[in-house]
Parts: sequence; structure tokens; C-alpha cells
Amino acid sequence: MEKHIAISTAFLYNSSIEDTLNFIKNSGFDFIELAVVENLLDVDFNEIVNLLDNYRLKVQSIHAPFSYLYKKGWDNFNLSIERCIELAECVHSEYIVTHPPVVSRFKYSYAEYIQENKEYFDFLELNQRENLKILSENLSNWNNDEYWCYSGNLGLFTKTLREKKIPLTLDISHLAMGRYNIISIIEETSDITELVHFSDFSNNIEHLPIGYGTLDYDMIFSHLDRSKNIVLEMDFCTPQRKKYIDRKTDMKLEEILFQQNRILRSLNTDKSESKLILNGR
Repeated sequence: MEKHIAISTAFLYNSSIEDTLNFIKNSGFDFIELAVVENLLDVDFNEIVNLLDNYRLKVQSIHAPFSYLYKKGWDNFNLSIERCIELAECVHSEYIVTHPPVVSRFKYSYAEYIQENKEYFDFLELNQRENLKILSENLSNWNNDEYWCYSGNLGLFTKTLREKKIPLTLDISHLAMGRYNIISIIEETSDITELVHFSDFSNNIEHLPIGYGTLDYDMIFSHLDRSKNIVLEMDFCTPQRKKYIDRKTDMKLEEILFQQNRILRSLNTDKSESKLILNGR
């Protein structure tokens, strides 16, 4: 498969999908991760195909809906993935990204969690296709430790993925939130990583634009396998993240997106000029 640099449509989930695609095209991206979030749940698949054709955008991956977004037509995990498979066939996507189940950390031991959510991992194992891979994404422990995710124990999570031949979406800001050694995890999971979600991180805030947080993104990118597909996954809607970004810059959204595109393309070369781009050059 040809390697691409894409941007997730989730960065503007409270606007229409057409407005989101317009921002993306004007910023110079050609590939997207189509996130099934609020602005996509009620859109007809044929309308999505027409919008993609109008903006000349290609779908590299589809992000399945989070559990709290289940609604009529996307009522549970299996049904939502089946609909994502249908959508992937319509838009010729290579990947579907899923989140492992998140549960109360006081309800299950780790072993009980595996057994309780066996259906999730079995479903992914049985539905892999040659031209459409269903990936599982690492998450971090979050929400004041009240809830946790199977992938919070990353070693056992990746062990299960290897056993079941389920590819990994490696999310860099989730690794930062989990206080992992990012470089070590990149190298340890290279054999199962198909897709990388890239964004910055600061003060427990994930999915920031590159250069707006504390991560050494030049160092991180230098350790990524250049054959891996990259998705820039940002969030300009969640109040905490929006407030943080507004304090860091007075640039307009379209200017930030254009800047991020330039940074990613620079990072993907042997001589990164990302710092110069961030400084306005």
C-alpha cells in the first residue's frame, strides 16, 4: 500500500462535514481519516461520496464511532463496524480504526476484562480482509482513574493483538497521556503498527496541533517507520483544548491547518524545517 499523510475530520466535529472538508482541502491535504462523529452520523453514504468527489479528497481510513455516539443505525459495536465496513467500501478506505472498550476500573480485574470483552477482539480477528484492515487503537487511562481501557496495559494489549493478528493504530498523544516512553513503544510495536495518529500533548491535554505542546516531535518522527501511514488527529472543539490553543496562537483555523500540513510534510523528509515553519518562516 502507498504511504499517505492524512488529517482526521474529527477536528471540527461540531460543524457540518461539508464545512470540515472545505477547510481540509483549502489547507492542502489530499487524504483524510473520516471520523464517524456527530457531524457524520445522519449523513447518507451517497452524499459523503459526492462531497469527497467535489473536494477531490481520498479516504485513507475511517474512525468508527465511540460508544457514547451509538444511536439508531449505529446502535452497538458490531452494527457500527458493519456500517463502517459498508462505508469503507463506498469510499475505498484501506482501514477502519476502532477503540477498545472502556469500562469502570473497579468492576473488572484485567483477566475478567479480557473475558468480558472477548467479543470485541474476536470480531476484529474474524473480519480482517486483504484490502480492508480493522485496527485497534491504544488508549490511555483517563477520566480521573475512574475508567480504564484494556490498552492502558500496553504490553498485554499488544500481546493480544499479535496473537489475534489485529493491526494497531498507534496514537502518540495517548502514549504521552499514559506516561509511556514513546520512542521505545514506537520501536516495540513497529511490527503490528499500520497507522499512526500524530498530535502534540501538554498538561494532560491530548490532540493538540504539532508544536503547540511539549513533545519532541522531530525526535518522535525520526523513529517512525517511513512506510507507516500518518493521520494528524487534532481537536478544536472540546472546550479545554480550544482554550489551550487560543492561548497559544491568534492564527485562524485555516492558517493552523495549512501550517500543520507544512510541518508534517517537512517532518517526513530527511531535513526537517518544522521549527522554522512554527516560527512563521
